[in-house]
Amino acid sequence: MKHYTRLIFLLILAFLSIKSASSQEIPRVLNADLREARKSRLQFSPFLGLYTGDTVSTSYIAGSRAAYHWSRHFATAVDFGYSPLEVDPQSAYGSTVTHPRLFHLNGVLIGTLPAAVKVGHKKVLEMDIYGLAGAGWLNINRADLVNGVFGIGTLLYLKPPWLALQMEVRNYFYALPIGRGGFSIDTVIVVGPTFLFIPAVF
Repeated sequence: MKHYTRLIFLLILAFLSIKSASSQEIPRVLNADLREARKSRLQFSPFLGLYTGDTVSTSYIAGSRAAYHWSRHFATAVDFGYSPLEVDPQSAYGSTVTHPRLFHLNGVLIGTLPAAVKVGHKKVLEMDIYGLAGAGWLNINRADLVNGVFGIGTLLYLKPPWLALQMEVRNYFYALPIGRGGFSIDTVIVVGPTFLFIPAVF
């Protein structure tokens, strides 16, 4: 009987321990309601990065994004990008290029998840990991095309409450008007500051 009593006591103790651990399962920085990072409804992100693809050679891209967060985890955004159009002049498409400019204008839906990075023994940097998908307008060599876009990125919150650092990888896909069939896929790697406006209470 004594063994059964001890076993029941241990089971109750284990249950209480599990319940206590579950209440602490989500660290403060991963809890959307307890994070110290400033929540904002409006964000503005200028960016600069590398642009390369199936048809275009490696170049740079510069642009900006304005995002509106309508919940803790979702935002709608519009971004614009410009890149010099670098192509192989001996290729089938490159020989047709007379206006070496490329412009993107896209609308995207962004989904975010809270995350954190531990620096040293005590310091923890708060961040968001996000994915995006959308579509928009592409002007390449003065041809107007429809393009799709998807990507992933991270937003690292810095010490000033109005500033964060954005790093992102995205892909554009579209069909060229001449020179080749199927889709062309371009890859972009960008980085830049994000300015946080209009504090949010979700």
